Amino acid sequence: MHVLLRGDAMQRLRIASGLVLFAFATTHFLNHALGLVSIELMHETQQWRWVVTRSWPGTFVLLMALVVHVGFALVKLARRATLRLPPWELLQIGLGLLIPFLLFPHIVNTRVARVLFGVEDNYLYELARLWPASALLQSTLLVLVWLHGCIGIHYWLRLYPPYRAAQPVLLFVAIALPLASLGGFMVSGRAVALLIENPQMLTKVKELTSWPNAANNDALANYRLLVRLAFVGALLLVSALIAWRTYTLSAGPKIAIRYIGGPIVKVPHGPTLLEISRMNNIPHASVCGGRARCSTCRVRIDEGAGSLAPPTYPEAVTLASIAAPENVRLACQIRPERAMTVTRLLRPASTGPQAVDLQEADAAGVEKVLAVMFLDLRDFTQLSQSRLPYDTVF
Repeated sequence: MHVLLRGDAMQRLRIASGLVLFAFATTHFLNHALGLVSIELMHETQQWRWVVTRSWPGTFVLLMALVVHVGFALVKLARRATLRLPPWELLQIGLGLLIPFLLFPHIVNTRVARVLFGVEDNYLYELARLWPASALLQSTLLVLVWLHGCIGIHYWLRLYPPYRAAQPVLLFVAIALPLASLGGFMVSGRAVALLIENPQMLTKVKELTSWPNAANNDALANYRLLVRLAFVGALLLVSALIAWRTYTLSAGPKIAIRYIGGPIVKVPHGPTLLEISRMNNIPHASVCGGRARCSTCRVRIDEGAGSLAPPTYPEAVTLASIAAPENVRLACQIRPERAMTVTRLLRPASTGPQAVDLQEADAAGVEKVLAVMFLDLRDFTQLSQSRLPYDTVF
């Protein structure tokens, strides 16, 4: 199986839904960027985009992508045994929790307003409503969505060699596109704001866009509040599940996990071995973040292998890709039920002399960043063959 397709079904669905949403965001932001040229060009391009995104199939795909991506993210968060994660994962989770608070009300102001009240939510309507009162809020949403998507795609593709070769160009695009989008939003927003300073033009704009009346505006405000409260309720439910899981784990029976060259820790049943390492601040490599796509978190089970469940399909595929022996498993996939002794087979780079012993004592391989310089002398082989070692060095 290709490295980009590894992982369980939930993980693959999250990736697929994320790609759909990222594709939508990319075309949406490119449409914003056309505001640097003219509002008319923004509007014409939007009509072409709507042929896909506002069709029933397009609407269904986008809605399902949003529900799947947000829903599975909350499920995964609720199932975590620890929040001791690499900084990029914490940032990704934080962005993922913040975006809905800004995105859902925006959806209410556009698509919901169109469906329920017949509003023509084109760029003229949106710019008239957003600039300048909500410009900062919408710009923040744009940056958060783009950053969240870029982080997710980067950590998904970084195991793929062609991506690493194209990374400098893609980094330029990842910086240039949101800047152009924000620039287009600012230029077009200022133009529309200047236009509707004339009361007659404002009346005309309201007629052209079927501007919601006072009652409809109140209804939209209630819907915006409702979607935010619904998401807060979902977060409270997730928080309650995390708290309950933490309590049951701490109150349950403990097992001993011994790391060769490292500590012996007492842990509850339930967490994966990678989570156990993170819970106890034990350095453990994991390039893909515990998604069974790489093999860097692999361990050799020295004692207690018989108590583990057989590898699931994603784990078996990844282990087969490196021809791992039977006693080697992925720490992100195994959940110890009895005492075990393990050896970490690949370690993250040392953070300094103080960490060398703890991080590398049991390492069969160590990941380090190196610079290698090779020097050669012309005809050196012929020279060294005809001279004594001392003469060669001299």
